[in-house]
Amino acid sequence: MGEQTRTERRTKKHTAMIDQFNELCPIGSPVVFWPGVRDGEGRKSTTRSVAWLLGDHTPVVMVEGYPGGIALANVMPYAPHPKQAKRAAWEEGVRAAHRSNLTLFAIKQVNPYRTEEKADD
Repeated sequence: MGEQTRTERRTKKHTAMIDQFNELCPIGSPVVFWPGVRDGEGRKSTTRSVAWLLGDHTPVVMVEGYPGGIALANVMPYAPHPKQAKRAAWEEGVRAAHRSNLTLFAIKQVNPYRTEEKADD
């Protein structure tokens, strides 16, 4: 008892891949894809669906200009979604603060995810 079958392990791995892809590439995100063998520069497009597991074996996503799903192994983001760029900048600021032993207070004031206005004291 307690041991996972090969299929269960593979499904768990694919589910994690799908969740990560969906978080990083919401519908409308720019991607490069290869419809068959991953050869050459690929085709530029945007996602038109969330990723899902096809037939318990292949994580896929739909892209504009191509019928059917493309295996996630053949899809790559080519430019960050605007939200991703803000988050990456924020995370880099946090890493830089940790490297230079600064407090997070200074960084918190420029957090792009803050919605409220900074109150003047």
